[in-house]
Amino acid sequence: MSVGEFLSNGRPAWGCLPRKTRPGERPMAEGRIKLVPESEWDALAKQISLRPHRRTLLDQNGFGSCASESSTQALMLDRVLQGLPHVPLNPLFVYGRVNGGRDGGSSIDDNIDFLVKHGCAPESVWPRSKGWRAEPSKEAWAAAAEFRILEYWDISTVAEFVSALLCGMPVVHGAKGHAICAVEHKGPYPLILNSWGQWEDDGYGRWCGYNEVNWGYGAWAARAAT
Repeated sequence: MSVGEFLSNGRPAWGCLPRKTRPGERPMAEGRIKLVPESEWDALAKQISLRPHRRTLLDQNGFGSCASESSTQALMLDRVLQGLPHVPLNPLFVYGRVNGGRDGGSSIDDNIDFLVKHGCAPESVWPRSKGWRAEPSKEAWAAAAEFRILEYWDISTVAEFVSALLCGMPVVHGAKGHAICAVEHKGPYPLILNSWGQWEDDGYGRWCGYNEVNWGYGAWAARAAT
Protein backbone atom coordinates (compact mmCIF):
# COMPACT_ATOMS: atom_id res chain seq x y z
CA MET A 1 0.00 0.00 0.00
CA SER A 2 1.49 3.31 -1.04
CA VAL A 3 0.95 6.84 0.18
CA GLY A 4 -2.24 8.25 -1.33
CA GLU A 5 -4.08 4.92 -1.58
CA PHE A 6 -7.31 4.23 0.27
CA LEU A 7 -8.43 1.25 2.28
CA SER A 8 -11.56 -0.74 1.37
CA ASN A 9 -13.61 1.21 3.93
CA GLY A 10 -12.64 4.53 2.34
CA ARG A 11 -10.18 5.58 5.04
CA PRO A 12 -7.02 7.23 3.69
CA ALA A 13 -3.83 5.23 4.18
CA TRP A 14 -1.70 8.36 4.17
CA GLY A 15 -0.98 11.22 6.52
CA CYS A 16 2.39 10.43 8.06
CA LEU A 17 5.25 12.42 6.55
CA PRO A 18 8.99 11.71 6.92
CA ARG A 19 10.61 12.89 10.11
CA LYS A 20 12.04 16.40 10.08
CA THR A 21 14.82 15.83 12.63
CA ARG A 22 17.81 13.54 12.40
CA PRO A 23 18.66 10.94 15.05
CA GLY A 24 20.63 12.68 17.77
CA GLU A 25 18.89 16.06 17.42
CA ARG A 26 16.30 15.05 20.02
CA PRO A 27 16.70 12.97 23.22
CA MET A 28 17.57 9.42 22.22
CA ALA A 29 16.15 6.35 23.92
CA GLU A 30 19.58 4.76 24.22
CA GLY A 31 20.74 5.06 27.82
CA ARG A 32 17.39 6.53 28.93
CA ILE A 33 15.00 3.62 28.42
CA LYS A 34 16.18 0.49 30.19
CA LEU A 35 16.43 -2.38 27.72
CA VAL A 36 14.39 -5.42 28.66
CA PRO A 37 16.07 -8.75 27.74
CA GLU A 38 14.32 -10.35 24.78
CA SER A 39 13.87 -13.56 26.78
CA GLU A 40 11.49 -11.65 29.08
CA TRP A 41 9.40 -9.87 26.44
CA ASP A 42 6.49 -12.27 26.06
CA ALA A 43 6.09 -12.98 29.77
CA LEU A 44 6.09 -9.28 30.69
CA ALA A 45 3.69 -8.46 27.86
CA LYS A 46 1.02 -10.55 29.59
CA GLN A 47 1.18 -8.16 32.54
CA ILE A 48 1.78 -4.77 30.89
CA SER A 49 -0.57 -3.01 28.49
CA LEU A 50 -1.76 0.55 27.97
CA ARG A 51 -5.03 -0.64 26.48
CA PRO A 52 -7.03 -0.27 29.74
CA HIS A 53 -5.98 3.38 30.01
CA ARG A 54 -7.77 4.70 26.93
CA ARG A 55 -10.74 6.92 27.68
CA THR A 56 -11.30 8.75 24.37
CA LEU A 57 -11.54 7.07 20.96
CA LEU A 58 -10.24 9.35 18.20
CA ASP A 59 -11.36 9.46 14.57
CA GLN A 60 -9.48 11.55 12.03
CA ASN A 61 -12.54 11.23 9.78
CA GLY A 62 -10.80 11.54 6.43
CA PHE A 63 -8.21 14.19 7.35
CA GLY A 64 -4.51 13.40 7.04
CA SER A 65 -4.11 14.08 10.75
CA CYS A 66 -2.92 10.64 11.86
CA ALA A 67 0.38 11.89 13.32
CA SER A 68 -1.45 14.53 15.36
CA GLU A 69 -4.10 12.04 16.45
CA SER A 70 -1.63 9.35 17.54
CA SER A 71 0.67 11.82 19.32
CA THR A 72 -2.27 13.34 21.19
CA GLN A 73 -3.58 9.87 22.03
CA ALA A 74 -0.17 8.99 23.53
CA LEU A 75 -0.43 12.10 25.69
CA MET A 76 -3.92 11.17 26.91
CA LEU A 77 -2.94 7.54 27.56
CA ASP A 78 0.06 8.48 29.64
CA ARG A 79 -1.89 11.05 31.64
CA VAL A 80 -4.31 8.32 32.74
CA LEU A 81 -1.43 5.92 33.41
CA GLN A 82 0.26 8.53 35.60
CA GLY A 83 -2.94 9.04 37.62
CA LEU A 84 -3.77 12.44 36.15
CA PRO A 85 -7.41 13.34 35.41
CA HIS A 86 -8.53 12.37 31.92
CA VAL A 87 -9.42 15.35 29.77
CA PRO A 88 -10.48 14.75 26.13
CA LEU A 89 -8.10 16.67 23.87
CA ASN A 90 -8.56 17.91 20.30
CA PRO A 91 -5.77 16.76 17.92
CA LEU A 92 -6.95 19.15 15.19
CA PHE A 93 -5.74 22.00 17.40
CA VAL A 94 -2.26 20.55 16.83
CA TYR A 95 -2.75 19.47 13.21
CA GLY A 96 -3.62 22.92 11.96
CA ARG A 97 -0.37 24.28 13.38
CA VAL A 98 1.98 21.60 12.00
CA ASN A 99 0.57 20.73 8.55
CA GLY A 100 1.87 23.79 6.71
CA GLY A 101 -1.61 25.14 6.04
CA ARG A 102 -2.90 22.23 3.96
CA ASP A 103 -4.41 18.84 4.63
CA GLY A 104 -1.39 16.91 3.44
CA GLY A 105 -0.33 15.12 6.62
CA SER A 106 2.41 15.93 9.11
CA SER A 107 5.56 14.53 10.70
CA ILE A 108 5.45 12.77 14.05
CA ASP A 109 8.41 14.73 15.39
CA ASP A 110 6.77 18.05 14.46
CA ASN A 111 3.73 16.97 16.45
CA ILE A 112 5.80 15.83 19.42
CA ASP A 113 7.73 19.12 19.40
CA PHE A 114 4.48 21.09 19.31
CA LEU A 115 2.98 19.09 22.19
CA VAL A 116 6.13 19.69 24.22
CA LYS A 117 6.14 23.45 23.59
CA HIS A 118 2.44 24.28 23.41
CA GLY A 119 0.36 21.25 24.41
CA CYS A 120 -3.10 20.39 23.10
CA ALA A 121 -6.35 22.23 23.73
CA PRO A 122 -9.18 20.34 25.46
CA GLU A 123 -12.32 19.55 23.49
CA SER A 124 -14.28 21.59 26.03
CA VAL A 125 -12.39 24.76 25.09
CA TRP A 126 -11.61 24.18 21.39
CA PRO A 127 -13.82 21.37 20.00
CA ARG A 128 -13.07 19.26 16.94
CA SER A 129 -16.00 20.90 15.19
CA LYS A 130 -13.78 23.99 14.79
CA GLY A 131 -11.77 22.02 12.22
CA TRP A 132 -8.05 22.51 11.69
CA ARG A 133 -8.03 25.74 9.68
CA ALA A 134 -9.44 28.12 12.30
CA GLU A 135 -6.89 30.01 14.40
CA PRO A 136 -7.40 28.92 18.02
CA SER A 137 -8.57 31.46 20.55
CA LYS A 138 -6.35 32.88 23.29
CA GLU A 139 -8.33 30.74 25.71
CA ALA A 140 -7.51 27.61 23.70
CA TRP A 141 -3.77 28.40 23.66
CA ALA A 142 -3.80 29.05 27.40
CA ALA A 143 -5.70 25.83 28.12
CA ALA A 144 -3.40 23.79 25.86
CA ALA A 145 -0.39 24.72 27.96
CA GLU A 146 -1.82 22.57 30.77
CA PHE A 147 -1.71 19.43 28.60
CA ARG A 148 1.81 18.92 27.31
CA ILE A 149 4.28 16.11 26.74
CA LEU A 150 7.04 16.63 29.29
CA GLU A 151 9.53 13.95 28.24
CA TYR A 152 10.08 12.03 25.01
CA TRP A 153 12.68 9.77 23.46
CA ASP A 154 13.67 9.03 19.89
CA ILE A 155 13.58 5.24 19.42
CA SER A 156 15.89 3.70 16.85
CA THR A 157 15.73 -0.09 17.38
CA VAL A 158 13.12 -2.80 17.87
CA ALA A 159 14.65 -3.60 21.28
CA GLU A 160 14.10 0.00 22.40
CA PHE A 161 10.58 -0.03 20.95
CA VAL A 162 9.54 -3.17 22.84
CA SER A 163 11.32 -2.06 26.02
CA ALA A 164 9.41 1.22 25.99
CA LEU A 165 6.10 -0.66 25.75
CA LEU A 166 7.13 -3.01 28.55
CA CYS A 167 8.01 0.03 30.67
CA GLY A 168 4.47 1.29 30.15
CA MET A 169 5.18 3.99 27.58
CA PRO A 170 3.10 4.57 24.43
CA VAL A 171 5.13 4.57 21.23
CA VAL A 172 4.01 6.72 18.30
CA HIS A 173 5.48 5.42 15.06
CA GLY A 174 4.98 5.36 11.32
CA ALA A 175 4.40 2.48 8.89
CA LYS A 176 2.72 2.13 5.49
CA GLY A 177 2.16 5.89 5.20
CA HIS A 178 0.28 6.00 8.50
CA ALA A 179 1.09 7.12 12.06
CA ILE A 180 -0.23 4.98 14.91
CA CYS A 181 0.18 4.61 18.66
CA ALA A 182 1.50 1.28 19.99
CA VAL A 183 0.08 0.22 23.35
CA GLU A 184 1.15 -3.41 23.89
CA HIS A 185 3.75 -5.95 22.78
CA LYS A 186 2.13 -8.83 20.88
CA GLY A 187 4.87 -11.21 19.80
CA PRO A 188 6.16 -10.21 16.36
CA TYR A 189 4.09 -7.03 16.22
CA PRO A 190 2.80 -4.24 18.49
CA LEU A 191 -0.88 -3.88 19.29
CA ILE A 192 -1.79 -0.41 18.06
CA LEU A 193 -4.52 2.09 18.88
CA ASN A 194 -5.66 3.59 15.60
CA SER A 195 -7.35 6.93 14.89
CA TRP A 196 -10.21 5.63 12.74
CA GLY A 197 -12.92 5.37 15.38
CA GLN A 198 -14.37 1.85 15.76
CA TRP A 199 -11.68 0.18 13.66
CA GLU A 200 -11.23 -3.59 14.12
CA ASP A 201 -11.42 -4.33 17.88
CA ASP A 202 -12.79 -1.10 19.38
CA GLY A 203 -10.02 0.91 17.73
CA TYR A 204 -7.24 -1.61 18.45
CA GLY A 205 -5.60 -4.02 16.06
CA ARG A 206 -2.53 -4.98 14.08
CA TRP A 207 -1.12 -2.56 11.54
CA CYS A 208 2.45 -3.73 11.04
CA GLY A 209 5.12 -6.04 12.36
CA TYR A 210 8.22 -4.61 14.02
CA ASN A 211 10.07 -5.37 10.79
CA GLU A 212 7.68 -3.02 8.95
CA VAL A 213 8.19 0.05 11.15
CA ASN A 214 9.36 2.88 8.92
CA TRP A 215 12.25 4.50 10.79
CA GLY A 216 12.19 7.29 8.22
CA TYR A 217 8.96 8.41 9.90
CA GLY A 218 10.42 7.77 13.34
CA ALA A 219 9.23 6.12 16.55
CA TRP A 220 8.82 8.13 19.75
CA ALA A 221 8.04 7.22 23.36
CA ALA A 222 6.37 9.95 25.39
CA ARG A 223 5.59 10.86 28.98
CA ALA A 224 3.01 13.37 30.24
CA ALA A 225 4.49 13.41 33.77
CA THR A 226 8.00 12.94 35.13
